[in-house]
Amino acid sequence: MSSLDNTTSVDEVFTRLVVQYKDKPINQDTIKACALINQALDLRKKWLFKKCTEDWEEKKPLPEIENLSEVEFVSNNGVIYPATRSKGSIFQPIQTINEFIHDLLCIQCCISTGPVKTYTYYRLKLLDVKFRLHTLLNRDAEKRANQLDSKDWDKIMKVDTHVHLASAMTRKHLIDFMMKKFETSKDEVVFSQNGNTETLSQVFERLTLNGEHLSIDALDVFAGAATFQRFDQFNSKYNPFGNTDLRSIFLKTENYTDGKYFAEITKELFEKMETDTRLQATEYRVSIYGAKRTEWDSLAKWITKHKVKSAHNRFLVQIPRIYNIYKASGHVSNFQQVLDNIFLPLFEATKDPTSHPELALFLEDVSGFDTVDDESRLEEKLSESSPPPALWQNAESPCYAYYCYYLWANLTYLNRFRELRRLNVFEFRPHCGESGEVDNLCVGFLLAKGINHGINLQKSIPLEYLYYVAQIGLAVSPLSNNRLFLDYKRNPFPIFFERGLNVSLSTDDPLQFHYTQNPLVEEYVIAAKRWGFTETDLNEIARNSVLQSGFSHAEKVKWLGPDYYKEGTKGNKMNFSNLPNMRIAFRYENWIDEINFLETLKKECKNQESPMILIPHVRPTNKLTSSYNPVQHNFTRILIVPPKTTVLQDPEYSEAKKLILKGLNLRTKYQLLMNNADPYQDENITRFLCDINFHKYIADYLQQFQVSSNSFALFANSHEFRFVNGVINIFRGKEVFCSYCEDHLGCIQCDECKDCKDDVKNGVNGESTNERPSGIFCAECDRVLHRKPSLRTHMRNHFVVDQPLFKIPDIDEFLNDLVDLRKAVHYGPVSTFCHQRLEILETKYDCYMLMNDDHERHETKTVIAKDPIIRVDTHVHISSGMVASHLLNFMKNKLKHNSNDVVLKDGAQEITLGRLFEKVGLNENQISIDSLAVQADFSTFQRFDKFKAHYAPFGNSEIQQIFLRRTNDQNGKYLAELTKEVFKKNEKLGQYTEFRISIYGRTSSDWQYCAWWITHYGIFSPFNRWVVQIPRLYHVYKEAGEVNNFQQFLDNLFLPLFEASKHPEKYVEINVFLSCCSSFDIADDEGQVERFLVTGNVTTPDKWNTAENPPYVYYSYYIYMNLIQLNRYRKLKGLNTFDFRPHSGASGDVDHLNASFLFAENISHGLNLIKSPSLQYLYYLTQIGITVSPASEDSLYVPYNQNPLRTYFKRGLQISLSSDNPLQIHRTSEPLSEEYAVASQMWKLSENEICELCRNSVLISGFSPEQKQKWIGKNYKKLGPEGNDILKTKISDTRMCFRQETLENELLFLDDLVQ
Repeated sequence: MSSLDNTTSVDEVFTRLVVQYKDKPINQDTIKACALINQALDLRKKWLFKKCTEDWEEKKPLPEIENLSEVEFVSNNGVIYPATRSKGSIFQPIQTINEFIHDLLCIQCCISTGPVKTYTYYRLKLLDVKFRLHTLLNRDAEKRANQLDSKDWDKIMKVDTHVHLASAMTRKHLIDFMMKKFETSKDEVVFSQNGNTETLSQVFERLTLNGEHLSIDALDVFAGAATFQRFDQFNSKYNPFGNTDLRSIFLKTENYTDGKYFAEITKELFEKMETDTRLQATEYRVSIYGAKRTEWDSLAKWITKHKVKSAHNRFLVQIPRIYNIYKASGHVSNFQQVLDNIFLPLFEATKDPTSHPELALFLEDVSGFDTVDDESRLEEKLSESSPPPALWQNAESPCYAYYCYYLWANLTYLNRFRELRRLNVFEFRPHCGESGEVDNLCVGFLLAKGINHGINLQKSIPLEYLYYVAQIGLAVSPLSNNRLFLDYKRNPFPIFFERGLNVSLSTDDPLQFHYTQNPLVEEYVIAAKRWGFTETDLNEIARNSVLQSGFSHAEKVKWLGPDYYKEGTKGNKMNFSNLPNMRIAFRYENWIDEINFLETLKKECKNQESPMILIPHVRPTNKLTSSYNPVQHNFTRILIVPPKTTVLQDPEYSEAKKLILKGLNLRTKYQLLMNNADPYQDENITRFLCDINFHKYIADYLQQFQVSSNSFALFANSHEFRFVNGVINIFRGKEVFCSYCEDHLGCIQCDECKDCKDDVKNGVNGESTNERPSGIFCAECDRVLHRKPSLRTHMRNHFVVDQPLFKIPDIDEFLNDLVDLRKAVHYGPVSTFCHQRLEILETKYDCYMLMNDDHERHETKTVIAKDPIIRVDTHVHISSGMVASHLLNFMKNKLKHNSNDVVLKDGAQEITLGRLFEKVGLNENQISIDSLAVQADFSTFQRFDKFKAHYAPFGNSEIQQIFLRRTNDQNGKYLAELTKEVFKKNEKLGQYTEFRISIYGRTSSDWQYCAWWITHYGIFSPFNRWVVQIPRLYHVYKEAGEVNNFQQFLDNLFLPLFEASKHPEKYVEINVFLSCCSSFDIADDEGQVERFLVTGNVTTPDKWNTAENPPYVYYSYYIYMNLIQLNRYRKLKGLNTFDFRPHSGASGDVDHLNASFLFAENISHGLNLIKSPSLQYLYYLTQIGITVSPASEDSLYVPYNQNPLRTYFKRGLQISLSSDNPLQIHRTSEPLSEEYAVASQMWKLSENEICELCRNSVLISGFSPEQKQKWIGKNYKKLGPEGNDILKTKISDTRMCFRQETLENELLFLDDLVQ
């Protein structure tokens, strides 16, 4: 263990992600995609201008220009280059526009190719999830690293690489400046028109403005709703008070005062920036239009005359693409003149600085060139038929690609010439991808060093990937985009950042977009708040801005450190950038992994004709190892490589792990109370749980609660049942005979005799005995049997008749355990830890799917299942198990053929079915699904009372009683017939179900009547198991006078079951019914307000005699404990036992899920788990089954698209789908198939994911182990591929291996932390 300091190596604290590519076949599409991407990257290298010598490299000798005075500037097809009369061009010719058109078409073809789209989509998504996984694993370490450094975000340099000088001030700054000038310089002549001059006050008077009118709102420069998607409207916002004269006076360099006011306000911007404690720099954009040859000298003169210069600023020259305006005004006659006006002065100033001295001085502060205008404007495509610039005499402006090529071509020659003259060179960083055609981004990819905006990259996944691999800088302005082209919430900046694109934040036009007096900080703050950026994220964005900028090498060294240009962690100095090395290492290793993957595939695929090849193991250049050795299975993994040295954990963090284990121990305690060991619990999970110090609980509770089954069997029919504090206890009968001689009454109990079978086997005198003595002896037999030394040490007790056979925790002990569990799951560090682990699980699954989706399909596509894939509808209610159309047709059939059936008896009066429908105004021809009125709609959302009302067809309770109830004057005949029709349909479809049938506890005859109803009508099917549902309606029965207290309710529920189990021959119908039951459930509206139970002050069931309904945990305890006793007894009698699978977590108090965690084998709904990361994590570790019904829940609890099912599934919880209430919810005749179809479409589930949900439904169900072996494989209890029979499940072994490794690693992770 070591603490973290600023000398700690990144390898000691950085949890790495290593993609482990296993050798596997790659299809031809991937080969083609990689080949095209490599070709595109090569094309960029071909076109991108590269300096002869980088600033940090040793200077290479450059040739001298002979006879500089003879150098002339030749314009040929739109490209200006230096040449001499004797030797011609002094440089090798650059690529022609036809080459550009060809290569641009290659890029466009590349990004439109299907294989490239697929490949880049998966690679970008992989980068997404790797970043999420990195932050989950390293966020705390990054935060500690930031805290230990002397720097913070305020003290590192941030460059605003995209801001227009004419709108660089804020509205308040501009209005304050105008008011100041109105007060101090009102008599200064500032404007001239038609030979007439005006002072500032006269201009304001002409515009009917005075000091009172000078307000921010009246200024009217803010870009509001009217500018969205309207670039023309936006341009008008540059005019203060909507007036072009004021714009000319205050925001132009060429006017009557030679741009005096514009210079003054710009210098105020410089002064504020230089004195701001938050380090900032800018690259202000100034415009050169190309309308006149004198523009450069005029701009340079304005710069030098007014000393508009700052060490914190570089200028970027933007070329507006408005040739059409110059053409229309007569300033130029063709496009060549525009190019001449832009570039010839630059070539002249480069050749002879004295010819343009002010321009030569100004160019030292210029970092690059830009081209700008409305990209959304419709324009012709660039083609080989496009005329050269000298012949471009159209009234329309050339297209974006045409502009960019000629700017790039002239800039390339200019840069080469300036390099030979030992002068600074310029980058090409155009506006690109703000709106309009995606093709513009193809142009930027070939020609630009970096671009501004680039938000249209989200429309082209392949281009986004190319920009990532090429690490092209993107200066994004989300607040600007929000007002012009794209809502803030839809801005792709956070996605670009997470994926590792080289992005920075910029302001664009503070005058139009920003509120605060520090626009760049405003951009960062809003982005951090809206997208949840951490300090490390902001530092990375700031560092990107410096690297993207055109500031000199010396300045970047000052801001980022001497090695900033080096790759990876070698180029990062944290005391400069405040960026932890682990973030730099993560970004670099990701990028190297992509490059290596492409390069390796390129080499391996060269000259390959085979459609299938093998990809070797590809790693980042760093040598990384993992201590974890996974099960060898052929799929691509992401390995989490822990730090070399474990960083000292927060004590709260360690305490959280202990509390999680305590919660697991508590569940183990209550699950072990069920003497009938769970036949469906995976033995591997049990082994891991036991490894984590669970053996103590197992040993203690087995010893405390178990008794000898042999001794019990001898007097199994002599016991008595009595309720003790609400739980049935089993007592020995008053006459128990000696288990050895069987003549005398037993009086001494010894449970240890079963351990000495060989000694006792031959009897007292050596004679053979048929029965093994076990437990209860008379005094004589006890003396004889225990006289041997080996038996004399046995502990023996006086046999007490009135002593319960089994001990269980009382309700106070349960409530104390529940309090401990509550404290654990609500403890802040536990919630934080569990939330992080769940996020990691989800992200690991995303990684797995991105890397192995194709592999899964390939693994299962050739599998021909021997039988149909089995799925079980584990949660469906009998009274709504049919769909509405089925019920309607059944009713119509009964009205047609059985209208004379007597369905109601009112005293002596008998009412037939036909008469009843006449009474309510209905007949066979009038009824429809709509009039049936059973389908849930918007009115039932969050209204359980209204949902229950939809159980009544036509809103009539009498019709509901006749058709959908067991207790009526027909003894439930119609419901029996309906249910049998549903069973018959399911058998034809091969659909298995677990119908829930209610036992209410109103009377002690409920069980007998229910069993009679099922056996009398023969409602059995090999495709169905019954789940007994106990509605939590005690308060209803109490108010109706049907029960006196809660104890009577429990008596009615459980005493008949014990009696039927004791005397199966007397209660044949009940036992036949119970043999078809799998589980018990409790159900009702969980959203009701409940009493909070306090230990030591709990009302016992016999005293709970008010009409108040007991809370959920009270019901859970008494139902579960009585079920334990029933299961123990039935198991020893050789009868089937039952699981506890309650409705839990659909709504209401999350505490319901705490009780279910302790008691339940599986649960239904579980929606509220999403509110408690701690509980959700515990449910994952214990693999408690959760049956979710999204369509039903959409009508009651949560909109379908917000249902947490997909999240649970990705995180590895054991989830299945069910129909719940087909009558109210479903439209088709196959409700469960409808559930799967909707879920598949909504969440784009793969075939393997659907099959996994099906397998989970079988595991969760209460069907027998023999049936489960038949359906999903003989080893289904085991984890991983060993427990998967792919011929039965059609789930790839790869998926099963992933699930196994993930769960086992999580359990081992907990164990390691505690150790």
